[in-house]
Amino acid sequence: KYLFERITLLNLLPIIYFLIKNLLAKRVKYNGLYYFKRKLGISLYIGLKKRRKFRRVARHYLSSLIGLEEFFKELDNKNIPYCILRWFENLPSIEEKEDVDLLVDDNDLTKVYSIIDRQPGIIPFDIYSKSGIPGSDFKHLPYYVYSLADEVLNNAILFKNIYKVPSWENYFYLLAYHAVFHKGENSGIPSKKYNLKPTEKPDHDYLDYLKNISAKANIDLNEFTLEGLRSEERRVGKECRSWWS
Repeated sequence: KYLFERITLLNLLPIIYFLIKNLLAKRVKYNGLYYFKRKLGISLYIGLKKRRKFRRVARHYLSSLIGLEEFFKELDNKNIPYCILRWFENLPSIEEKEDVDLLVDDNDLTKVYSIIDRQPGIIPFDIYSKSGIPGSDFKHLPYYVYSLADEVLNNAILFKNIYKVPSWENYFYLLAYHAVFHKGENSGIPSKKYNLKPTEKPDHDYLDYLKNISAKANIDLNEFTLEGLRSEERRVGKECRSWWS
């Protein structure tokens, strides 16, 4: 929110240029002159305040001093429902460049923040809420459709007696949704209508994962394409609803 730049004879003109330019653009606000005593004198600094409002994002970092197991135990102790969305099989080990994707109820979002933001951390988390509250959304939309998110939170199961994860059936639908709508052609899953090519290397073998999970969940799906996954429907109670509608 604040920027402090030391003023010297060498950078005085660039600072004046930067200040005028950003004041006119209304990016910053002049916040005063500050000085710091040094052994041989005084250093003068200009203080600026950013005008842009802080926007919370889904990415958070858990302190390694707390650790994954203690974090999830604290969620349980405070009766906070949650579900780890994917790639949980090797927890508490997290592969390089991976994170923990977490789904929580709207009403519990601030409670989760109060725990994970208590100390600076290095373990990456992406925290999403059921209805996509700003800062826990995906590109200004809920991460999953509400009916699927509600089903997953209400029916999470315990893994390794510590972590709450989706059932195999729900895991299939979560990963299929993620592959189709979040990753698209970059999931590496083929399309039966279009000749799609990934613009970047897929971060996982989604096709192989989905086939293995569907077998464990006893889901009979013959067409493992983007279109086939999109049209997959699931019976909830006495209705047959589409997760993608």
